[in-house]
Amino acid sequence: RRCHRTVARVISEHFPGLAASQPEVLARHCTAAAMPEAAAQYWENAARLAISRSAQVEASHHLDAALVQVAALPAGLARDRIELRLLLLKAGQSIALHGYDADQVGEAYQRAEALSRQCGDQRALLRVQFGLEGYLFMRGEFERAHAVAADAAELVHKSADPMRRLQADWAVANLLFHQGALPAAVDRMDSCLSAYAR
Repeated sequence: RRCHRTVARVISEHFPGLAASQPEVLARHCTAAAMPEAAAQYWENAARLAISRSAQVEASHHLDAALVQVAALPAGLARDRIELRLLLLKAGQSIALHGYDADQVGEAYQRAEALSRQCGDQRALLRVQFGLEGYLFMRGEFERAHAVAADAAELVHKSADPMRRLQADWAVANLLFHQGALPAAVDRMDSCLSAYAR
């Protein structure tokens, strides 16, 4: 562990270019040195870099490694926030790798929903709800998707962000359309188009 800690310190202090271009090297050393906070951060950096290169399988492995390190951190709000951030990244990455209706996507969003509520993070909760609605919609679970979209709509109607309100209304309109409630869907869509034109 001491050797890995020393290597991690030398790389970060004397080879910043390597740390930036290959964060997984530092992540492995920090993991072996039992430095979970630093390891999680470097695994996250490596995942983001892999995602930017569309290396989704590699990103998935890095995110899984980061989540293992987060689990080793002391329980509390700081750990919950890191896990929430990683899960939101994992959900998006899983969509790219497996599709919107994959089990991994639902698992990531469901855990992220619980964490966003625990952390009191309304912004993250809204992001999770839009993701969860899309996941349920793609699985044909329209009733559950509608309930999530309605929750999101209620949350955003308190928001000052008109685009978020529009996004929530459009999600509900789309669900109404696919549930066969055509007049209600058209009314909602017309309302969305009007709001968008303003």
